[in-house]
Amino acid sequence: FPSHDISGCQGTIYDDGGSAADYSNNSSSQYIVRFPGGDSIRLQFTQFDFFDISDSLVLFVNNDQQANKIGSFSGSVLPLLGLKITIPGNRLIIKQYSNGAGSAVGFALDFQGVYPKLISEITAIDTQVCVGKDLILRTNVSGGVAQPYTYKWDGVVGVDTLLIPFPSADTFVVVLGVTD
Repeated sequence: FPSHDISGCQGTIYDDGGSAADYSNNSSSQYIVRFPGGDSIRLQFTQFDFFDISDSLVLFVNNDQQANKIGSFSGSVLPLLGLKITIPGNRLIIKQYSNGAGSAVGFALDFQGVYPKLISEITAIDTQVCVGKDLILRTNVSGGVAQPYTYKWDGVVGVDTLLIPFPSADTFVVVLGVTD
């Protein structure tokens, strides 16, 4: 059946009829939402109405093996009680099935990829800091949405290290900003 690949950090997925029309009779569709680097998926149904129990929507996380099935839904009650839930994984697979008996409004599903927090740790390259010796700081960064990271030391774009030449003030304040 037709497959629709969706990528992006967040959005809304509608049945094959879109936001303005009922879903198609006697059809099957698949939607695959990918979040490269993500560690979980946040989702919430905002609309759900399928004609009868033969028309259904099946959700999987990561792959469409039975063990990764989130649930199978039909009727007119919002799946997952309409709650916003977070599921571990970085790929959501949605399968829509319809027989030829009729159709209805279908579904609207809001989704958002959840990514690991961006973490930065600053360390001195040489653990012995002495008067008359330059100081080199390095940051170790992990997490976030995408690499490579962008580093700003005191507002100036740079790399993952900063050289503080001697002589310098007794106290030296460094501001590091990292974006992904």
